[in-house]
Amino acid sequence: MLNLRFYRLGQWAPVVLLGLLAAGLGLFGFLTCGANTACHVNSLGDALVRTLLLVRGGESFAYGQAPFPLMAAQTLMFLTLVLAGLTGSIKLFMHNLRHDVQIARAQTLREHVVVCGLGETGLEIVRGLKRGGHRVVAITRADAEAAIAECDRLGVPVLSGDATRRETLEQAGIARARALVATTGSDATNLDIVITAGRVAGAARGTAPAGQRAPALLRARPEIRAPWLIDAMAVPAEAIFDPALLVHPLRTAEVSARRLLGTDGFTRIAGARPRIVLAGLGDLGAAILRHAALSSFALPGVRADILCYDREAEACEAILRAAPWGRSLPQCLDLEIRWAHFGQPEAPGGMTDWDSIEADLAARPPDAVIVALGDDDAALEAAFGLRAALDRLRRFATPVHVRTRREQGLSALLGRMAARPLCPDRLAGFGDLASVIGPAQLFDEEADRMARAVHDDFLASEREPGAPASLPWEQLAERFRRANRAFADHIPVKLRHAGLRLARGPEPGATLSEAEIEAMARAEHHRWSLDLLAAGWRFGSPRDEAAKTHPRLVPWEALPLSIRAYNLGAAAKIPRIAGEVGLTVRRLQRIDLSSGVPDPPLEPGAIALIEINITDEGGWKAAEALAENAALAIHASGLETAVPADLLHIAASFPRAAAAVEAWVDPAIPHNSMNALPSAASAS
Repeated sequence: MLNLRFYRLGQWAPVVLLGLLAAGLGLFGFLTCGANTACHVNSLGDALVRTLLLVRGGESFAYGQAPFPLMAAQTLMFLTLVLAGLTGSIKLFMHNLRHDVQIARAQTLREHVVVCGLGETGLEIVRGLKRGGHRVVAITRADAEAAIAECDRLGVPVLSGDATRRETLEQAGIARARALVATTGSDATNLDIVITAGRVAGAARGTAPAGQRAPALLRARPEIRAPWLIDAMAVPAEAIFDPALLVHPLRTAEVSARRLLGTDGFTRIAGARPRIVLAGLGDLGAAILRHAALSSFALPGVRADILCYDREAEACEAILRAAPWGRSLPQCLDLEIRWAHFGQPEAPGGMTDWDSIEADLAARPPDAVIVALGDDDAALEAAFGLRAALDRLRRFATPVHVRTRREQGLSALLGRMAARPLCPDRLAGFGDLASVIGPAQLFDEEADRMARAVHDDFLASEREPGAPASLPWEQLAERFRRANRAFADHIPVKLRHAGLRLARGPEPGATLSEAEIEAMARAEHHRWSLDLLAAGWRFGSPRDEAAKTHPRLVPWEALPLSIRAYNLGAAAKIPRIAGEVGLTVRRLQRIDLSSGVPDPPLEPGAIALIEINITDEGGWKAAEALAENAALAIHASGLETAVPADLLHIAASFPRAAAAVEAWVDPAIPHNSMNALPSAASAS
């Protein structure tokens, strides 16, 4: 297939100009030719026709027997045809030569990564792989000119063709590749590519000469956007794909949601009624909503309140209610979806009513705001508008997280633009492609470090050798990976529920009490139950995979003692699992600084949780002194009446204490109150 650059006018300019000159001379010659001559014409139309006949040699004028313009036009027409033929032949030769060179370059590579599709996601993957020193071959459509030019600049061989065809993948050296990434923009096409690659890789393994090590399994990462397809792929991979493949879907929305909601700002949201405002219910918005319902706020006695804005409010609500996990939302949280269209004043339905949005924020003060729109310009407009509305309501510390797909540096810029002392994440970016689909996320699976530790702990106490759930992480089916991720992502939430926290550092971790272990076990059973309900399961006995009935979908108190013991054992292992990834579990201990620093202030390894008003100079001094020898977590109050000078004074005079401020609380809003925690006196 010829690249469209073959036909670009700019590269044919000499031929076109020469042809226009010849046509102009011919037309002029015929119109000025005298009467009773062989070149005489009666009208402009005749002149045009006879000029065109010069192209095919339909006229013949000898020198001296016709006007000079006609003789020149006749010669130039001939030269135009010759030049056009030479140009086309040379360009066709160069095009084929380039294609052959690209194939030859691909054929020399081994242990490389084949990237199929050079859209926004695919091109960012290529850039990240090259930055990481990986060998790459790309396959794309012939009309992806800008992406091909960028790959040329990066030194990446690009094959123009259909990646679903066996011949194209063989030319890309798929049998020698270590990984395949399919990001064509179509779930069906991506799966088709993986299936074809599996046939090629399987054939290569089957034809390996005796005594020669067979090629390693090909790691395939097809981009999958449809949630229902992700759920359908939860069956064992060998039931769908060739055994030569290790297939794990690439879901950028899910990774972005997990990374965002796994940050400290979200895992520390306390209270029985956390409130979130979410702008945008596309792929990313739905992933955030699902993760919030089934992980971040999946705790006994906790019911999140989420207000969503979207330009297709009714359609989004219908889609959510149709999905199995969407139908389970009423059991997890309260959800309201309202119309808003950010970024386009002329949008159907009218402009976004910022007065109404501000009234919503005043009536339901959020703990956090998330902007998950697909268009960066619209996302920025919404984020700045929501930030301004919160500031007018004096909700200065409420974080606003905005998804920025393309610009990694934009996140830092946003933070500086909305900076305010002691108020982090006032305007913070997340979800840029470079951080979501870089090599560490694609192959090292950085986001799954804790999930791998959970699985490794399971393997260490393996009860069913050879079972599908007992395979190494690299060979583990996606449904078991998802189960490990769900448990791991919920670990900070379980710890928060028990008054504990993950921390880095060499300090010894807390020794968990029976009450703390039971609180975490109850929280895990609650999360597990919601997860099954979201997948369409219901209570029933016996357990039936086809009918999706499970006898353990009951309250904690109704569980058999043996199952409770198993859950308690799993909760007790959390400190050991955390230690595998360099974290320790530490206890939060409330400290009252009203009478100075208590002595001794803390139990060993605990984190001091302190409440201080912005105007309490003595409290800040005591916290600064305590910070010299202990870890602090400060919940400050009074921000709604503070002036910037107060914040600057605290930040400058008490830097260690100021750095420990992790939340601002408003006593007038009950849902922001802290969980009940042991005090220094009661802990001893």
